[in-house]
Amino acid sequence: MYADDPTLLASGADIHACAAAMQPALSLITTWAAEHNLKINGDKSEAALFYTSSHTRSDEDTVNLHLGSGNLRIQFRPVRLLGNTIDRLPNFGTHASTAAKHTMPRRYQLRVIAKARARASHHTMRSFLIGYVHIVLFHNGVAVIPCLAPTYLHHMEVRYRDCCETSLGLSASTEDTSVCLAANLPHPCVCCGNATGPVTNNDMGCRAQPKNQR
Repeated sequence: MYADDPTLLASGADIHACAAAMQPALSLITTWAAEHNLKINGDKSEAALFYTSSHTRSDEDTVNLHLGSGNLRIQFRPVRLLGNTIDRLPNFGTHASTAAKHTMPRRYQLRVIAKARARASHHTMRSFLIGYVHIVLFHNGVAVIPCLAPTYLHHMEVRYRDCCETSLGLSASTEDTSVCLAANLPHPCVCCGNATGPVTNNDMGCRAQPKNQR
């Protein structure tokens, strides 16, 4: 934390609990600044409330925090990718589009392999392909692709010769039948994974890293 750019975090059950925990800390900063003849720039100060689900949000319920001689109105932001929300890079759109184009032909090759070896249904694989490129976010120089899709793949990692590295992960039930998937296709060189029983958690994250960033 830098002296000229402090960041404070407070957690609570709701917006009022967060504000109650945050205000004493802001008061200490105001007092410290006054003792050292420093002026707080209210125009460059901001407060944000990150909620974990949409049903906890209420636009009508707002709280103002007091900092120096001004007020900070709390803004509502959903937690999807915290780093991307706080520090969005200017080339986000271009990078996301490029990463999606690189992974497109390989997804259809994985579809044939996974369907034959893991015995996934047509509906399962179709949902997997749709969810795979539904959202692409940019974070720390790599493309992070979160998606919501039912699948029977427990852990899979695929390395390609010329474009990217992709990792998939899911939380699954205890009924586990290990299967090794080996690909001998022109583009993928290694494809390993576990085929499991029905999935208990449908949240899945995919990470694609272009070759020039390895």
